[in-house]
Amino acid sequence: MENREYFPSSYDTAWVAMVPLPGANPEAPCFPQTVEWIVQNQHENGSWCADEFGLSINKEILMSTLACVIALKKWNVGSEHIKRGTRDGFLVIFYFRYS
Repeated sequence: MENREYFPSSYDTAWVAMVPLPGANPEAPCFPQTVEWIVQNQHENGSWCADEFGLSINKEILMSTLACVIALKKWNVGSEHIKRGTRDGFLVIFYFRYS
């Protein structure tokens, strides 16, 4: 059997990052390591999502970037990452290029 290496999906990671800590502190993420992963894995162009095939911007990259921005915004962390992914970065470029 062939060993395969699987990479985390930024879209899925973002959704898991939005799960609040149950019980006493719903103002904190249940899985803080996922929030940290989002902060550590933003691409230079402001997006999240591996473009392993060198394709142009596509729906998967857009959805992953939006999910990561929402997750960071939910916990009020990564303001510079949010800015690079939205207003000053990737999503603005995507909008003007494809609208």
